Amino acid sequence: MSAGPPPPYRLLSVAISNGCDLMRWLLDRAGLDFEEELHVPLLHIFATWPRGAGVEVPVILAPGTLWKGPFGQLDAIDGHAPAGAKVYGDTLEERLENNAWLRQIFPSFFGFPRQYVYHFVLKDRRVMTPIAIHGAPWWERMVVRWLYFLWEPLLRRGLGITPQVVADAPAALAKGLDAVAAELGRRGTPFLAGDAPGGVDIVMAALIAPLVFPPEYGGMAPPLDEVAPVLRDWVLANRTHPAGAYALAVYAQNRPHYRGLP
Repeated sequence: MSAGPPPPYRLLSVAISNGCDLMRWLLDRAGLDFEEELHVPLLHIFATWPRGAGVEVPVILAPGTLWKGPFGQLDAIDGHAPAGAKVYGDTLEERLENNAWLRQIFPSFFGFPRQYVYHFVLKDRRVMTPIAIHGAPWWERMVVRWLYFLWEPLLRRGLGITPQVVADAPAALAKGLDAVAAELGRRGTPFLAGDAPGGVDIVMAALIAPLVFPPEYGGMAPPLDEVAPVLRDWVLANRTHPAGAYALAVYAQNRPHYRGLP
């Protein structure tokens, strides 16, 4: 029997990325059939740049075009999703409110989470290597295995990890968690979408994921008992924050229903 046609969508990703797990989650929830192409962080540029997608992942190759950038992808998936699986909700009122909220809160969780987590995990080659190379092409795996001493500082530079960033991240991210808790309090419901998680909650939970390491994470995160004590203590403290507990609840209730990392 001959193989059928390939899925119409292709997700370019790295295994550890919460942004990639978000798009994996939303694509499957929207019923958009896709295949995933995994790469090593930093080396993914050799796959994204030639396709005109720049240097960031995730990237979604769609029929005749590509979806890139967080809100370019969220808007596109929302536009292709059926009722009940929209990113921003179904009614005009909730769509306007949720779109505005996500655009407001997004900068609070962009940059610092990955910089802070990568800072500690990259120090431990034993922990970082299997996460970095999962599913990647053979030559990318060899680069990490044999040239870690070169790859690691280049990745740090590419992510903008500096001593000042590491020092500033916890306080800045705590403010982000407080803002999420305040918004939940303002809406007066367990989830931003109401009594059950909706698309806006999935986006929000994925943004918070690096702060709480959800057990149901659909990507590949380092085992919490193998990370540096300072990182582990920070994650455990975040889990007790109302916004951290909220993100964990979204993952627990919704993530297992959809496909994870290949």
